[in-house]
Amino acid sequence: MLKTRKGGISSVRYLTNADMLKIHEQSLYLLQEKGIEIRHAAALKNLADCGANVNFQTKNVTLRAGLVEQALKTVPREITMAGRNQEQDIVLKPGGKMYTRNSGGMTQVVDLESGKIRDAVLSDTEDFTRLADALAHINVVAPLYPIDAPVEILELKTLEAMFKHTDKHISVRALNPGTFPFIVEMAGAVVGGKGNLRERPIISILDSPISPLSFPDVFIEALYIGGEYGIPVEACSTPNIGATGPITLAGSLLLANVEQLATIVISQLRYPGAPLIWAPRFPAMDMSTGITGMLTEGALITAASAQMAVEHYRLICDFHGPATNSIVAGSESIFQECIAAFVTAFAGRPAILCGAGALELGITASFEDLVIADELFGVLQRTIQGIKVNDETLAVDAIESVGIGGHYLDHPHTLDHFRDECFNACLLKPKTREQWVEQGSRTLVQRAGDQARDILKRHQPRGLDEGTAEALRNIIHSGWKGLAGNA
Repeated sequence: MLKTRKGGISSVRYLTNADMLKIHEQSLYLLQEKGIEIRHAAALKNLADCGANVNFQTKNVTLRAGLVEQALKTVPREITMAGRNQEQDIVLKPGGKMYTRNSGGMTQVVDLESGKIRDAVLSDTEDFTRLADALAHINVVAPLYPIDAPVEILELKTLEAMFKHTDKHISVRALNPGTFPFIVEMAGAVVGGKGNLRERPIISILDSPISPLSFPDVFIEALYIGGEYGIPVEACSTPNIGATGPITLAGSLLLANVEQLATIVISQLRYPGAPLIWAPRFPAMDMSTGITGMLTEGALITAASAQMAVEHYRLICDFHGPATNSIVAGSESIFQECIAAFVTAFAGRPAILCGAGALELGITASFEDLVIADELFGVLQRTIQGIKVNDETLAVDAIESVGIGGHYLDHPHTLDHFRDECFNACLLKPKTREQWVEQGSRTLVQRAGDQARDILKRHQPRGLDEGTAEALRNIIHSGWKGLAGNA
């Protein structure tokens, strides 16, 4: 089913209006009759005070429809993700411009020189961040986690490296709720104080419930920290289709919808207006092997959930596009990433499309894959723009002046429009066979590696001033004493 957007762009719709209404109604039913588990004492008390039915012994919470509808009214429909450099700010709106980010959370890396997979170290985090900083079609940067940082302050050392090597918006995560105050202190130090984060949220937090229907303390803390300081939170429910979610796509879609609505209630009843991003993920278990991957079904259900977020709820959403199960960057990874990216981008048009630069469904970082995905993002964004039809673009005057048998190479109309009409490919730039041979007969992945090495050799991101760098070091030292018990 196609739906025409403003500007003539058609999107694929996998759900009818009746489908979306039914999913919403069944979500309300499950929230009221079955409920969720919340492992956070303050959240249980707050929900009880707001009229939810709370069993403090079992930690089960049921939510009546009125609470859900109340919470939905206060979720912001416009969110700014600020960069350290104000020119890197992005503004998210439902169905508006689509931005992109790399995949985050990887702990391994494909060595750019040897091609071997190894554990990531801090220099890899710096290089991966620096590469993302340089790539034109990556708007938000997410972390690659190193093993050579103490586990107690892993997130803090990672965030310090990212602040030093990009001035774009940064997406962060925390494994320990105790880390959040130090993360906020670090972000505050970069923008001149924690009080400025509400106006200049230079970080966002990605965290998740545990499917099915369990909400751990670290996720609740993320929601509360986000609400207190105006930091956007990506709520990332992740039912594994066939394992921690129903095998039917509609069933796992419903389960994620329930978890997303519950998240909104938990957040908005404590901090009305807290910036939230609808960001479920849908891995799928291959029933013949028992291995989880990003299958065709995952792309379909992702597209449907984007449609629920944007069309039915008018909420801002973030979804995986170029996700792959492939072990190496190559034809398999590119094939999977293109399918998932195009299916998702043209159904609901998420505010953020993410997933670039990771193999094995987010386990291993690949510099080559990040460069390839950057070009894919550029192609997607140009495709979504569609074809602008007006007196100027129809080029009637140019056609008349060139006439029969001429050319347009040096015509003023060509010079006026070639930059905005034509995507400037790098990896995919046309070439003859002779040129390709002269350039070393390099494959797409090899050319991506060449480009990554060239960028890392020459690109120097806008660094931190020494005062801010020292403040970050001091906060990390305090975190080391507090979190590791080294006072």
